[in-house]
Amino acid sequence: MAYKGMKVSAAVLSVALALLLSAAAGAQDNPKVVHFGCGMKDSNRVFQEIDKALSAVFTAMGYEFHMTHFPRIRVEAELESGRLDGICGKTRHYFENSDVALPLSPPVSMGHLVLFGRDDSKGLSEPDVRLLYVRGSSSVRAYLDQAKLTAEPITTIYQGLKMVAAKRVDYLIEFAGPGRNAINELGLEVQITSFASGYQLPVMMVVHKRYRHLIPEIEQRYSDYMMTHHGREILIGGSL
Repeated sequence: MAYKGMKVSAAVLSVALALLLSAAAGAQDNPKVVHFGCGMKDSNRVFQEIDKALSAVFTAMGYEFHMTHFPRIRVEAELESGRLDGICGKTRHYFENSDVALPLSPPVSMGHLVLFGRDDSKGLSEPDVRLLYVRGSSSVRAYLDQAKLTAEPITTIYQGLKMVAAKRVDYLIEFAGPGRNAINELGLEVQITSFASGYQLPVMMVVHKRYRHLIPEIEQRYSDYMMTHHGREILIGGSL
């Protein structure tokens, strides 16, 4: 009886070993997946360029790469929870106050905050001027605090621009690139003008801290890719 039990045990061990070897082979055939989130839509040129660059970088490192659009406020929550591995672009106001986000060099671009308004929008110094900003933008919040301005949060750039066009508010405070892309996509009948705020800062990709050990290789491969394909490290002429 003991002998039969030993034979059964040996058979179970053999099956378990076969399953482990099969799983290991499958892991080699299916590389680990890296998933980034991005506050820009996938129709945005900057999104597409970052997606191509990071796909090349992570593929060369043996990873499968995907990038998905998320609303700005959600993309931060997804990284903080560990469900995302990185974000396509954030400013220091976010990652300097995050326990999990680590910035990657070089910057993706320089971010220029502007005020999108109409020619008849009220002046910023007028007491009843109405301003909007997109939730989840820590850099806009920092600008508002610095300029001692009050603004109402909204969900999307598109929502804000429509409210500006309808004269429900005076300005949407937003980065120049995403704002202008949204204006082009909306095809608004009302002329929306951008007014410089004088506030600009580097926009950096960030990764979850679990990838800390890979940062030097990611940065080097990204820099090499940008120099090879664009002749510069900062994307799209350095402006966002």
